[in-house]
Amino acid sequence: MIDRFKLTWILTLLVFFLLMLISSNNPLKAEPWLGTRFAQNCAGCHAPQRLNTQPRDRRCTLSCQGCHVNPNGGGLRSFYGKWNGNHWLKSYRSSMLGHKKNFAPFKKQRYGKKPYKKGVVSESIIRNKGLPLVEQEAPMDESLYDRRYGRSKIIVTDRSEYLYSVPESDPWRQMGETKYNAGADARWFLSSTSTDSNGAKKKDDNKNFLMSVDFGLEYRPVYRKFHLVYENRFFGDPRSSGSTEKTLVLAQNNATRSLYALVDDLPWNIFVMGGYYRPLFGNQVPDHDALAQQMQSIIMSDSPFAQNLRYSAISIGTAPNVPYLNVHVIQKRLGKENDKTRGFGTNAGLRFVTLGGSLNYSYWRTRDDQGDEGITETVMHSIGFGMQIKRFTLFYEGISMTRDTPKDFREGGVHSVDTYTRVWRELYLLANYSVANTSVSVTSGVARQYKTGVRTFLYPGVDLSLLYASTLNDDYLADSKIERSGITGQVHMYF
Repeated sequence: MIDRFKLTWILTLLVFFLLMLISSNNPLKAEPWLGTRFAQNCAGCHAPQRLNTQPRDRRCTLSCQGCHVNPNGGGLRSFYGKWNGNHWLKSYRSSMLGHKKNFAPFKKQRYGKKPYKKGVVSESIIRNKGLPLVEQEAPMDESLYDRRYGRSKIIVTDRSEYLYSVPESDPWRQMGETKYNAGADARWFLSSTSTDSNGAKKKDDNKNFLMSVDFGLEYRPVYRKFHLVYENRFFGDPRSSGSTEKTLVLAQNNATRSLYALVDDLPWNIFVMGGYYRPLFGNQVPDHDALAQQMQSIIMSDSPFAQNLRYSAISIGTAPNVPYLNVHVIQKRLGKENDKTRGFGTNAGLRFVTLGGSLNYSYWRTRDDQGDEGITETVMHSIGFGMQIKRFTLFYEGISMTRDTPKDFREGGVHSVDTYTRVWRELYLLANYSVANTSVSVTSGVARQYKTGVRTFLYPGVDLSLLYASTLNDDYLADSKIERSGITGQVHMYF
């Protein structure tokens, strides 16, 4: 017999899927908040209660580098990011589907029961393989995986003593077993929206299509330190009922998402990278329908949807635990003929375990000199902070931006507040609000947007969302007032 609680949960999911099928433009890909979500759970990235190393050798960080191969965030996940998704970012697991088992707290691990003592366990086993990770069928009580045992304050210089607390299935071990890492990401999108332009009759728009499929491959020819990464994206077509075939079979719409070389795992967690990618700016969220993201895209590319924006760049940065800093030298914007964009961007901030606190400042300045056609200058500033109190996560970001071209000058600012409330397991209620002192096109006017809904990580690699969104864009210059609202949903699958 199914108990009443499980039956309620199953019925909720059935209703959710029915709503997805009959209704449901916002791809919820924004994951910086997950660094705050798991900041107080050290086992969110690796086996519980590992010992610590000297500061110059530490790789622990709550920056984007904690879960992604790319220090700018997004794209292919590292072994640590996959550990988090497989063990924590889920509401259920299924042995039939081959999901990873839960693992026991520190006190039940072998290295928790028997402190390290030279000669008790073969040194070759400790260094080359590690002890087995003690697993359990019962759900994991997250409160038992925090820093209560104080192990992170214990600094050891003996390599064997450190590796004694790194079991064989820990992501550090997994990374050392292969020179390859691969991943994929697919998003099916549904929406049912209505648009009111200048008080005219509302126009309804229903969509149901495969939005995108990404593939990523990483090769490390020099063990852990040198990475060659390629990512490709196939685009769906919301205007065609045959978009799935066109996206995957005919492959008419695809492009390189990123291609770069990365050297990391250096002292003080320093990295150096170069190639084609999007340098980090602010609390970057790939939800290209978010008001702040649309305005940034207008400033950076003169298009409201620049989710595939890429640059030729060289970056250097460091993230030794709490502070982080990165600098990007931008050499060209890809996809624009005869582009001569030059400039730089930088991000500096602090991320704490306590309350998952974070503080970030970003700066961006580029200049595109087209000779006789004139010069385009872009300048942006961003300041933001985040924190978590029990089950409630809050993020704020304020962005100022200017774009000076031979044709016009645009200047504006936008404030965004994003909240996530964990209701049960990995089921979240979302409430996001943004307001700008200009139109979305960063011209004279006003814009505001709010979104509310639910998001759940059902199984490892299965992410479902359903939102109600409303956007007002009042453009004084164009004498246009547009209000758009409706329900959007997404099925996101990844590995």
